[in-house]
Amino acid sequence: MRLIITGGGTGGHIYPAVSILEGLKDKHPTCQFLFIGSVGGLEEDACSKLGVPFVGFEVTGIVGKRIRHRLAGVTRFLAALRGCLKIVKNYRPCCVVGTGGYASAPACAGALFMGIPLVLLEVNIRPGAVTRILSRWAKVTAVVHGETEKHLPAKANLVQIGFVVRKEIRKLREPDFLSAARTEALEVFQLEENRKTLAVFGGSQGAGAINKALSEALESLAERDDLQIIHITGRGQFESVKETVSSKLPNNGFSLIYRVFPYIERMELVYAVSDLAMTRAGALTVAELFSAAVPAVLVPLPGAAGGHQRINALKMKKAGVACVVEQEGDSAAPAIFEALRLIENEDKIFEMRNKALEITPADGVESIIPFIEKFCEL
Repeated sequence: MRLIITGGGTGGHIYPAVSILEGLKDKHPTCQFLFIGSVGGLEEDACSKLGVPFVGFEVTGIVGKRIRHRLAGVTRFLAALRGCLKIVKNYRPCCVVGTGGYASAPACAGALFMGIPLVLLEVNIRPGAVTRILSRWAKVTAVVHGETEKHLPAKANLVQIGFVVRKEIRKLREPDFLSAARTEALEVFQLEENRKTLAVFGGSQGAGAINKALSEALESLAERDDLQIIHITGRGQFESVKETVSSKLPNNGFSLIYRVFPYIERMELVYAVSDLAMTRAGALTVAELFSAAVPAVLVPLPGAAGGHQRINALKMKKAGVACVVEQEGDSAAPAIFEALRLIENEDKIFEMRNKALEITPADGVESIIPFIEKFCEL
């Protein structure tokens, strides 16, 4: 049996696709897979690590862009659609699974044109354009949040599933796995056992406002001998952050432990060792934080499509597992101050973590696989 999986643009679309792919490979090792995404995206690296064939197309977003960029986006989409039609015709998959993002649009549309069953996954409360447009023709549209239904066509065949996160992150709720992951993280990141650990990141693409705020705060934190920070900048901002940080921290003699990385593949290690995270509020990020039971200070991305990051963040706040601090202009400095204040409040951190642990989220990977198996007769 053959399957095409498609998704891309951001980690919120890529890593759910990878999670489903891993789940299917574990359950059906003889099944053949092909991943279709964007050229040079994170999905290409992920497929290389998994040993899954990858085909990439030049695709760009259309929604919310200026007319000139929309026209260029439509031209690239049509070229990618022609390519996907050829692939679907020759590869003859039993099903196409789309996890959203503009990079998934050509393959999903190609499946519908060729009469191949399409299964969609939508992890945001407010669905993206691909899901909104194509869900009326998909065989199944799996949603993580019940509120998503009101944003989709009445004809869409919806099923609600749990968070779609990697198995290593789901397993952080198991005490033995968490302990082993924490021990490994201390060694890998060269951290100390008895310090408070703050993880700061901005999702798969990084976040300039968060990077700027933390970089500017480091000088005032240099003498903290009770704190350690894991800072994930995003690949495109790593060098500029390093340059800024080198001017803020003295060459030697400071007490703060500060570790900066452009990107970390094994986020389960970051979650295992962190007392608190400060980050954006993309769908994947909040799903992983909740699944790993890591308290957070969330900084929704201003202007995110449909305001979905703010909606995600407020839902986490309502559950009692996160604080929400809005970005002010181009700076997330207020969120840094809140994170530093909160990490000192051990009782509050303990309460937030326990509230997450009180709720066991359903395994979205296990929930969606039977629908895929149905169309592949697996």
